[in-house]
Amino acid sequence: MSRALGRPQGGAGRTGMSLVEMLFAVVLLAVILAAAYGMILQCRRLLLAASDHYVATTLCLARIELARNVDYSLIGLLADPPSGVPVDRFGAPDLSGLYLRHTTITPDTPVPGLTTMTVQVRIADRSTREFGLNGETISCLFTRYLVMEDI
Repeated sequence: MSRALGRPQGGAGRTGMSLVEMLFAVVLLAVILAAAYGMILQCRRLLLAASDHYVATTLCLARIELARNVDYSLIGLLADPPSGVPVDRFGAPDLSGLYLRHTTITPDTPVPGLTTMTVQVRIADRSTREFGLNGETISCLFTRYLVMEDI
């Protein structure tokens, strides 16, 4: 090729990327993607944890709402066994459920005529399927309604 035409001769001054530049670009892209993947996994873990706490809170509130629709004299029947009841995300008993519900009914507490209902829902670790201390607890006070015959 001629220098007069402004084109380089032979291999000197070629345009394009060398093999080393390509390898550097691939390694740089791999590092960026690995960091992004780690961030995506962390976001997924946080999203699952937030979802589990939301479900646990909803299960507590659903149990209290059930007690509000039961006659006051029957509220004691809603107590769970001391070991708790494993439930699914909808509150149905399920031995493989991710949630352990424990409902405690304490009559005449804190004063006579009031009944304290405490619902604790613990969340299982998704990798070990064991229940730790992670969960939600909600308490509510109940009393007998006065009717016209009582006044």
